[in-house]
Amino acid sequence: MAPMSGAVRDYQRRLAQLVSAHARAQARLEAAHAKRAEILAEHDRVVAEAEAALRQAVVDIAAAFGTETAADLVGMAPGDVRRLVRVGARR
Repeated sequence: MAPMSGAVRDYQRRLAQLVSAHARAQARLEAAHAKRAEILAEHDRVVAEAEAALRQAVVDIAAAFGTETAADLVGMAPGDVRRLVRVGARR
């Protein structure tokens, strides 16, 4: 087999470097995607907890002060407050 020229060896060496750099970049991208998914899941959990706490607070206010007053205090329609009271703020 004929010896490789210097240009071919340089090309192969550079190609191997680029393949390695691409693999490292791909791994970083996958790690970023995983971290993003983790953060979004935590965000969804926090929002769901806050929403449940808000519903319960509206129900508690309605129980203490009445539906109309609760609706005025929290800026909701009275029908929405009544619905929350009916379902017991559980979702």
